[in-house]
Amino acid sequence: MVIPKAVLQGTSDRVAAQMDILTAAIVNANVEGGGLYYPRIHGGIPTTGLYGTENDLISKGRGLDTTKITDSALLSSAYQDWINALGTHAANENLTDLNTMLSGLGLNVDPAFDEAYYLVKGAHLWGENVFADAVITLGTMDVTSSGVGVYTDGDALGSGTHAVTSLTNRAAGMLHAIPQATVSGNDIILDIRLTNEDDVAINRNVTVPNGTASGTPISVGTSGTDFFRSVTNIALAGGNTSDQVLIQNQAPERIVAL
Repeated sequence: MVIPKAVLQGTSDRVAAQMDILTAAIVNANVEGGGLYYPRIHGGIPTTGLYGTENDLISKGRGLDTTKITDSALLSSAYQDWINALGTHAANENLTDLNTMLSGLGLNVDPAFDEAYYLVKGAHLWGENVFADAVITLGTMDVTSSGVGVYTDGDALGSGTHAVTSLTNRAAGMLHAIPQATVSGNDIILDIRLTNEDDVAINRNVTVPNGTASGTPISVGTSGTDFFRSVTNIALAGGNTSDQVLIQNQAPERIVAL
């Protein structure tokens, strides 16, 4: 039996949370601080009769000062057994690899898990399996008068192909319609044309009611169920002159924890 989705999500989230903590620790460990190895050795060992002691240590100390501790050196060894075990499990279940297992389960992982995978495998997961960690504007509606507006296309979350993850190729995500000023007067009624995670064109209607405060997110479709890659157009009804609504993804999809 393939590992249950909830179990794989919990374990992948733990890896991602650990990666975030450990990577930050490695960055902090490389800060120079009050004194490097070389000046402490050179200045702290008396020269009279102790040149041998200094010579034993000085070159290695200088090396530590000039060579940064890297996450690839430490973290790849920490996670290689687990990442490889997931691949073995996928093969035992007659799946090609972890990518196909994630796609089959409909599970998106945190970018930090993808980074752990990359450190072990030397390749990134498919973008469709890695959720975005940055907010992207997929489309904008600017109202010029009630019922009349200008749609501006934005960026897509992903390509819908098996291309590796990158800043421009991530999983389909949950979307929000977000007014950029408090709505005063007519409701803003949007007929949003989208591409879902299976690359199927689909429409979702969203109403931004009169009185909605600036920056209030309103779900596009059903939160937790509807995931979209891109916005292709928006038809407008209602609205008020100078209203503006952005269609943006929820980022991150979920908060990972240990």
